[in-house]
Amino acid sequence: MNKLFCVMFLLCVMNITYSQKKELNNAYNFYANEYYDRAQAAIDKAILNEETKNEAKTWMYRGNIYLQLSATKIKEYMGLCTNCGEIAYDSYLKALELDPNITVNMGIADPRQGLKYCAGILYEEAVKLFEQQKYEEAYSVTEKAYKADRSQEHIVYLLAYTAELTKKMDVAKTNYNDLIHRKSKDIMPYIRLINIYRLENDTAKVLNVVKAGEPIFFSGDSMNADYAVAYSIALSWAGKVDEATAIMNRALDKYPQNHVLLINYGSELSNQKKYDEAEKYFKQALDIQPNDLITIYNLGNCYYNNYVEKIKAMDDIVDNEEYQREAENTSKLLEQARPYLEKAHQLDPKDRNTLIMLRTVYANMKDTENELKAIEEKLNALGK
Repeated sequence: MNKLFCVMFLLCVMNITYSQKKELNNAYNFYANEYYDRAQAAIDKAILNEETKNEAKTWMYRGNIYLQLSATKIKEYMGLCTNCGEIAYDSYLKALELDPNITVNMGIADPRQGLKYCAGILYEEAVKLFEQQKYEEAYSVTEKAYKADRSQEHIVYLLAYTAELTKKMDVAKTNYNDLIHRKSKDIMPYIRLINIYRLENDTAKVLNVVKAGEPIFFSGDSMNADYAVAYSIALSWAGKVDEATAIMNRALDKYPQNHVLLINYGSELSNQKKYDEAEKYFKQALDIQPNDLITIYNLGNCYYNNYVEKIKAMDDIVDNEEYQREAENTSKLLEQARPYLEKAHQLDPKDRNTLIMLRTVYANMKDTENELKAIEEKLNALGK
């Protein structure tokens, strides 16, 4: 009886163990035969099972199954999970935690390989969240993609950008700098980092970034017009006006019909109160794109600012005749500004700055009482 009892006890233990391992085996077989819905159901049970939940193999299987679900194009399996990539990612991490050397005979052999695939899936999920303006969620998912594969520059950039948008500025700066140290051929990390350091009033770091990008984006045939704009603005902001002008001149020599360059060069000259020179470049830009709001506004604003500067200077004129001559010349600037500001207002009727400039124009010109009244009403309607 004792021997029989022992045999029965062992059979019972073996049966319990088999039943506990059954779901893990089922998960493997269903996966191998491409029954991914059944594989999912089986592995979800296996990770709750006391016998199999602490096995690295269980979590490795789970990672592979959910990774497959994240990428499947089979209609009946799509939608079985909404965050398949994240589940796969967490599963591979758990497998590594339980056994850093785990390997399985199941397509993707080890967790590190699985994580590389997860990075791409997670990146795509993060981009979708980003496009929906769910920036905190996008950041969280991108962070996982980054931990899964730090070698991919597009993942590093999205991590930095979503960190910037969610006010995690240290993370943003660290990862933009990482890309710059890698000598990234993508211009955006340089421009984003320049803007951050400008906001922090860190002149030295701004100049370090623009200098780091110079051999990549501003040398020989690789000269990039967008970088020339960022470069010149940064130099001008740092007080290096002559260097900024030289950069823009070099860029315009190469791209004389580049609309963006012409507008930005005109803006830089206008900021330096070189209004006559700025006018020339704004008009060249208008020749290329006659209905561009930014150019039209900037040209009108250029005449207007020139008028304001000359009005201030007239306070120092003592001679009455000289004063009258200057007043006549100055009023011509308002006449020049008027058509461009009116066109800018037509294109953007609610822009406050345009309305304020037009109010000054009409208040200082003859036969514009009706126009002035209309502008005042529009400003009042805007609550200004």
